[in-house]
Amino acid sequence: MTTLEKAIKKYLEQLPGCWFVKTFASKKAGRWGLPDFIVCYRGLFYAFEAKTYDDELSPLQAKEIAAIAEAGGLPAIVRSVADVRRILESERRTIIEEKNGK
Repeated sequence: MTTLEKAIKKYLEQLPGCWFVKTFASKKAGRWGLPDFIVCYRGLFYAFEAKTYDDELSPLQAKEIAAIAEAGGLPAIVRSVADVRRILESERRTIIEEKNGK
């Protein structure tokens, strides 16, 4: 697990009401291309792919992220814990505002 992934995991662990799983893939198990974190928070489904600033998505990762978005999930490439925090706060607020007609 990278330093960024460890920091995100630590943040999610302390977030009340947050369910998440850290995914993995190896030659023996797992599904290739899945985002690093599958998260359910306040009734919304998120998928976070943790990348450093110079990393890019693999074709398999891009395919999985597109499929999650098509299914109504909220996938994102995150490069810091602040990105995760901002997404979890802003997506919830935006969806609530849309439901209330704002």
